[in-house]
Amino acid sequence: MTGVLDCSATAVSCDYGCASTNSCGICTSCSGNPDCNVSDKSCDYGCSSTNSCGKCTSCKSCTPSANETGCTYGTESCSDGCGGTRLCCKGHTHSYSCPSGYSASNSWGSSAQTASKTCSCGAASGTCYKAPAHTHSYSCPSGYQETSCTVTKQVQTETTSKVCSSGDDAVSGTCFKCRTPIVGDIYYSDGSISDKDDISSGKTPVGIVAYIDGGNIFAISLTEVLKTWSSGYEDVSCLTDCVSLSDAKSDMNGKSHTQCLVNYNGRHNYPAAEYCNTFSPVSSGSGSNGWYLPAIGELYTISFNYNTINLSLKKLSKTQISSDFYWSSSKSDYSDGDNYAWRIRLSDSALGSTAKKNSRSIRCVIAL
Repeated sequence: MTGVLDCSATAVSCDYGCASTNSCGICTSCSGNPDCNVSDKSCDYGCSSTNSCGKCTSCKSCTPSANETGCTYGTESCSDGCGGTRLCCKGHTHSYSCPSGYSASNSWGSSAQTASKTCSCGAASGTCYKAPAHTHSYSCPSGYQETSCTVTKQVQTETTSKVCSSGDDAVSGTCFKCRTPIVGDIYYSDGSISDKDDISSGKTPVGIVAYIDGGNIFAISLTEVLKTWSSGYEDVSCLTDCVSLSDAKSDMNGKSHTQCLVNYNGRHNYPAAEYCNTFSPVSSGSGSNGWYLPAIGELYTISFNYNTINLSLKKLSKTQISSDFYWSSSKSDYSDGDNYAWRIRLSDSALGSTAKKNSRSIRCVIAL
């Protein structure tokens, strides 16, 4: 009866084969997965493949990482990725500090100027403080002026910068130290005046300060020419006669005398006055016009500065005033047909009059 039962049993379905059968040859139990009987491989760098039972059948290979080079902050030992060690770059420890002029502490509250603390590597962290910004107020130090010496017709001796009233080191603009002109100073075509011992390069001299009358400054020309006072004899009614030496020495009206002569509608010409009226040592700027033939009183005053003026002319390599007589624009009083005008020898202040048709040296004068 048993054999009959065995033959009627249902066979077991096995993936990996039958482990046992009954008497009738029908499979009653299955064999296990043979892959599960395989031993796992022990791998240093991990398993690269497994069998159907998850057992490691092959290991991964490993290439160690190379040492790091070019390290800014040095090296230290670290893993090479394959169980060994290598040299790796050290990390940077930041050291922060405040920029120049700033402090890590705030003594000024919310009005303080701020900046970041910085590290030499470029990183920034934290805040630094300095005094609040102020509006600069600049002024000239004592003894200096803001206005150019040229504008005020003075001689520039020094320059410096305007300074801030707060006492900080801020500077801006130019201040001028000027002095009052003196006889012998050099007058230039840009209107400036310099000491004879400080001749300005790049500028064009046009005259020498010849005399100063109160606050009025007068310069004499650097050149001279020979001219007659007039081309003939006639009374020039717009001129006042200088009768005495006292009259002559006090006649300071060369400008008006010159205009009288060049505009006089008489029979003759007045070459000396006409020359100075159109005298122009430069084509433009100061000294390009405004010259005149000085009166005898002006020349008398100038004669006392003869040596000083000549020294300046010498410094400029110009013709010096000679010991000859020079025409003035002043008329003399003579009863013989108004033949005479005043002239002077500037080297010794000798005054006199002579015939107008004579040729004499002339130097023109200009008011600055």
